[in-house]
Amino acid sequence: MVVVVYNQSMSKNALLVILTATCAFAFLYWEIQTHRYDLWQARTANAAQYDNMSQSLRIEKKQNTVNGISDLVERGCVEINITYDNQTCSTEQTCKQTLANTDYYNMRLQPLCMDFGSGHIDTPESVRGIYMTSLAAASNNFRNRLIGIANDTEINSIIIDIKEVDGYVAYSIGETELFPYQKNIMTDIGDLIEYLHEQDIYVIARVVLFKDKVWAENHPEHAVLRKDDPKRVWTDYGGKKFIDPGAKPFWDYIVNISSAAYEIGFDEINADYIRFPSDGNMANTYYPYSQEKIDKLGGVDGRVAVLNEFMEYYTTQLRTKHPDIVISADVFGMVTSLNDDLTIGQKLEPFLTHFDYVAPMVYPSHYPRGFINKPGHPDNYPYEIIYKSMRDGIAKAEAAGLDTDKLRPWLQDFTCTWCAGYFTYGGTELRAQIQATYDSGLDSWWLWNAGNRYSTSGLLKE
Repeated sequence: MVVVVYNQSMSKNALLVILTATCAFAFLYWEIQTHRYDLWQARTANAAQYDNMSQSLRIEKKQNTVNGISDLVERGCVEINITYDNQTCSTEQTCKQTLANTDYYNMRLQPLCMDFGSGHIDTPESVRGIYMTSLAAASNNFRNRLIGIANDTEINSIIIDIKEVDGYVAYSIGETELFPYQKNIMTDIGDLIEYLHEQDIYVIARVVLFKDKVWAENHPEHAVLRKDDPKRVWTDYGGKKFIDPGAKPFWDYIVNISSAAYEIGFDEINADYIRFPSDGNMANTYYPYSQEKIDKLGGVDGRVAVLNEFMEYYTTQLRTKHPDIVISADVFGMVTSLNDDLTIGQKLEPFLTHFDYVAPMVYPSHYPRGFINKPGHPDNYPYEIIYKSMRDGIAKAEAAGLDTDKLRPWLQDFTCTWCAGYFTYGGTELRAQIQATYDSGLDSWWLWNAGNRYSTSGLLKE
């Protein structure tokens, strides 16, 4: 309610102006509220039609002004974007005309936009990426520094955590019934993706799969269990918990998370930890879903078969929902060179078969002494380790008749201070690894630094 107090000293013209302005404010407020109600009705009417992917629906209210009727009247418009799936939605606006040439506020509603989608950009011919944690993405200062690296150097892609080893999805992904474990760390993820796209930056969602603490604690029947006490969840040396890779009830949960990430605008889904656990008392592990197959086929073949079945299901489900989706997966670096499964179920050929890209984590600090015919720790030989590892991977791919261009290594941009015989890494060591990647015959790479602090001196300027 607006109350106008009349003072006898007021002229009739002044009173008329006040009353006219008051009515205009009231009309403006009514128009906006009516529009919001119509928008709500439109969404409600379409709820059944879009129910299967309703978690991807997001409404972004982008105000060109500060909230408030007075600012709105003075300075401009309220823009409302609705996005869904992978179609581009034009902007719908509620605007005012210029007051100078009118006797009243002439309000107009532009046609309501009901196209849904945030859009995707194509995979660059040569992907050159850096990793960004969800916490970094949630900090304007931190993420702007990383975006600045992409704008100033050859970097053209950013990999963002959306689900880490604690198991929580790092943004408000949708219905809690479908996604019970989420922390809204990245509160503006849709806007961030859109901004990165405006900078021509390819955006990749990193999803940790079978290393999942919260799911294991709440669904122990799906977790890796202790052989000596199958009622207790097994933990590795660091206290981390794993899901049995054969636990099919968990598969759909992972598919839904990956699908929702693509729908909100991520250009590629990067699946990490598609493997059995490795660091812990492995003799005391029991797999409630996979054990029978492992016992029947033997350790190596059984583990490989379990992962192969999962990868086929995961990629098929995602491609059925989203025919244009791009899916990549991370593997241990030694997978390119060794022929066994490293006791974790990973062999290069099945990964290359199922995924669009495969990223071996070829960090020199993680290789054993003697891997190359050089004295000292392999960490001292960044070029040689990358070159040999990726040449081995290319040879495996060629022998299997698979596309070698699918290989996209993770390179080391950190100093492994916890590794015995470590070597200090910086721009020189980074550039040596990039050159080794090119010399091996590949043209794409990602940089890993858990703290998101990169050696920009090793990157080419643009």
